[in-house]
Amino acid sequence: MTCPSFDQSDPHHRPRAERGASRLQGRLLILAMSLLAAGCDTFTFNPPRPPELTKKAATPRTSTGISATSSSAKVIEVVLTPRIESDVETLRTSAKLQAGMDTTRVQVTAPPEGAPASEQAELVRKAITRKPPVIVIEVPNAPDATLIAAAAEAQKAGVAVVTIGRRLTVSQAPASESASAVGPPMILVAHEELKPSAAALVADAMRAAKNGKIATDAGAVILVDPTVDALFQDRVNALRDALKAAGVKKIEELPFAKTIKDGETKLVEYLKAHPETTLVFAVDAGGMLAADDATGVLKTDHRFVIAGYSSNESARSQVMMGEYAALGVFGVDRLLRRAVNVAAGILKGSKIPERVEIEIPILESSETAGPPRMKVLPPDKPMMLQKGGASTEN
Repeated sequence: MTCPSFDQSDPHHRPRAERGASRLQGRLLILAMSLLAAGCDTFTFNPPRPPELTKKAATPRTSTGISATSSSAKVIEVVLTPRIESDVETLRTSAKLQAGMDTTRVQVTAPPEGAPASEQAELVRKAITRKPPVIVIEVPNAPDATLIAAAAEAQKAGVAVVTIGRRLTVSQAPASESASAVGPPMILVAHEELKPSAAALVADAMRAAKNGKIATDAGAVILVDPTVDALFQDRVNALRDALKAAGVKKIEELPFAKTIKDGETKLVEYLKAHPETTLVFAVDAGGMLAADDATGVLKTDHRFVIAGYSSNESARSQVMMGEYAALGVFGVDRLLRRAVNVAAGILKGSKIPERVEIEIPILESSETAGPPRMKVLPPDKPMMLQKGGASTEN
């Protein structure tokens, strides 16, 4: 039995002459119910696809809508530093969304967390065999000779190289593996120099401490998650230098193991053991959240100011409320997105400088803001929030 299809569009959006009388609608409804009873679902029935369309549908497609076998689809290879798979998947999604073009695909690979440095170099070499026009390489904190040599091999094979975070100095590779002077480019995508942003974060933190009438230069601690990215030590060093320049007497680094809870626990223990510390800095979003959670544990026992770097731009509200004295927007995902843009520019033949920088925006609290509101007040004395984030008792 052949099931006819019905027009399911809203009748009130059709010309009046086409609407028909209610009697006709009733008859159609009875007919539709009869067809359903006979096994034809008018709401799911679709006529057979033409053979030529069925044949085309068998061609595999990629996430960007390009046939995986299409010769017009240009592939940007991205090789990250070792990471856990969930972090790799997050960055993979970010890179693919950034590509967002009908003629470009992005393939992201990374060694597992804890893998030796040589595994990243091996992934670069495997990418070269797929003959991409561009390879994007996230450079580790201390790149070894194998990765440098692999980048040189890519250039020698005619593949442009875009590095994330820092340069891969090809001149350090063995002479037999160095890229030729004339060939595809090696372009660096990096954040701007850290010194100005670190100085601004320290100045804002000390201002908030002064507003709260707590010591501004007695002690500072920097929360560090060593697994967050390959550039964490650069931010630690920049903050340490800025704190020294501001005259802070004691500066310590406090590593924690990736989870916010671990960061909170270790910070609370540290602050109890070092009551002179009033400035708390972090180099990533997890550290900032750990410091914020520590205020709820310590309450009025220890007042301190929070500032630092984070990739989480949504933390703007916490800055406006005075929970953070200041925040520098810094994240590898931003670098990766820019690197994909640069790679796409190379594919188009655009002229691109050897160094492409990303600005580090600084989100600052009000000039009158002090430490986070940690004080617990009785119900008859509620805490009021003044304009700009400063707190006061009613």
